[in-house]
Amino acid sequence: MIFDRFTRALKGQNWLMVVVEIFVVVIGIFLGLQMDDWNEERKNQQQEKVYLAKLADDLDAMRIDLLNEMARGTERAERMRSALYALERCDQSASAQADVKFALERYQVSRGINFLDATYNEMVASGALARITNQELKQSIAYVFSTLGGLNSSVLSFRVSLPVVDAIVWKNVVYSVNENGRLTATFDIDAICQNIELRNAFAEMVDIQSDGVGTGKDVIPLVEDLSSRLAEVVRR
Repeated sequence: MIFDRFTRALKGQNWLMVVVEIFVVVIGIFLGLQMDDWNEERKNQQQEKVYLAKLADDLDAMRIDLLNEMARGTERAERMRSALYALERCDQSASAQADVKFALERYQVSRGINFLDATYNEMVASGALARITNQELKQSIAYVFSTLGGLNSSVLSFRVSLPVVDAIVWKNVVYSVNENGRLTATFDIDAICQNIELRNAFAEMVDIQSDGVGTGKDVIPLVEDLSSRLAEVVRR
């Protein structure tokens, strides 16, 4: 219909009508493109909220994992510190021996977290992260997930001295496995407290556990803050 009117206007040299018809066509194209842009923007915003909700869930799960591991790590560090102090005093009490046994059987336990990065990686790969208009939020997401990704590497780096500790402990402690498959240690606490090298190994056990706990505690506030901000964005 527009084409017919345009053709008649040209034949009749009705230049005003020609201009009007061209204007109508241009406006129609512009509005069509604008509608496509609006629809695409709305779709991206909806997708962004879905992604951010998933990120918030992942962060909350990792926060709980971190808190639990920090609690376990703190307990391990405290028990190992108590064992070290007991050895420095040559304490023969039942509680002291229990702490020494705990340290000898648990000193190799030090873990990071279950790093949930599938949604984050999908956002990066799909360009969804780059499309986030809030630059501060986008940078915070990238920073926190980079920090979480490096957490497990940090925990492993604290364990670099474990082979040295192993070499000292294994020369002085007899290990076996009980009926439940758990490692058990048999030792002479009097002999251990007289062994400076072995006592130093206990000090390193404490240091490894404390370093892991300290790093985890530094990360938790970052995770909590970002999780809270994402939840607020999703609620809007």
